[in-house]
Amino acid sequence: HDGDCARFKGAQDFARISKAIKKLGDKWVYMVLTFDRSKSLAKSYKKIVDCWAKLRKRITREWGKFKYVALIEQHGDGFPHVNILIHNEALFGASKGDGFRKVREEWFNKNVPDCGFGWKYWIEEMRSGKAISGYFVKLIGQMSAEFTKPSQIPKSAPKNFRRLRASKGLLEKVFKNEDLTGEIIQL
Repeated sequence: HDGDCARFKGAQDFARISKAIKKLGDKWVYMVLTFDRSKSLAKSYKKIVDCWAKLRKRITREWGKFKYVALIEQHGDGFPHVNILIHNEALFGASKGDGFRKVREEWFNKNVPDCGFGWKYWIEEMRSGKAISGYFVKLIGQMSAEFTKPSQIPKSAPKNFRRLRASKGLLEKVFKNEDLTGEIIQL
């Protein structure tokens, strides 16, 4: 839900993601994946996990194993899109400079829709640590709804839908102090 809890959770996730990025270095590729609007909204949210599993498998076959962080948002009409950071040196190298155009035309134009995503998508290499930092300044705002339109928070998603997803073991576990319980109260 909106408010202080969302800001706290966003800050917590931002810290976990920042540590993972620093640990792996600068060779990240940024992607945005959308969904076909001719399908139902509910089906689009349900398909995210399966579509991403198919695309992940194909990316692994083509460029080798990789780590990722994915954040799901929604457009104004409620349809989801997925922001993904991928850490893979081979894909990063192929996407470097104008290479992302070639990679997009020769590989992603076929594989993205074949895996169930829409034909509109974006891919580019993150050109520097500064670019990655800039992306995550935006990300933390999106997670806490501070810098983004409220409509980007996936409120059309099914109950208990996880907005943040990452490679197994990439993000540290969420710190939970067992000695503290309660709720945030604004005065």
